[in-house]
Amino acid sequence: MSITKETFINYLDTFVPNEQRSMFGGTGIFVQGAMYALLSNEKLYIRGGEMLDQQLLELGCHKFKHVKRSTVAVVNYYDISPLYASRLSLCNELIQSSIAIALQEKNSQRSIP
Repeated sequence: MSITKETFINYLDTFVPNEQRSMFGGTGIFVQGAMYALLSNEKLYIRGGEMLDQQLLELGCHKFKHVKRSTVAVVNYYDISPLYASRLSLCNELIQSSIAIALQEKNSQRSIP
């Protein structure tokens, strides 16, 4: 199933006001300066962390792989596109958790002197 970038951005805007920047060859979605989602190749990836990593792996979500010239970087963002298509309420919960984790990690980085 192919879903457009605009569809995902409109969907993510229903949670919080978002900012967008180019990241990893796709579009990073930020809230209050914390990146929590990535749009790449018509797929929606969300940031993991804490217990969310295990939940996403159990749901069969795969990590984003950014292919550079001679290396592959695997980052802590998971493809939830199939869940968007089949289990939207679960997808909503996962995104809310991802936003909370991204903001928490951003705030904890600020408090380190």
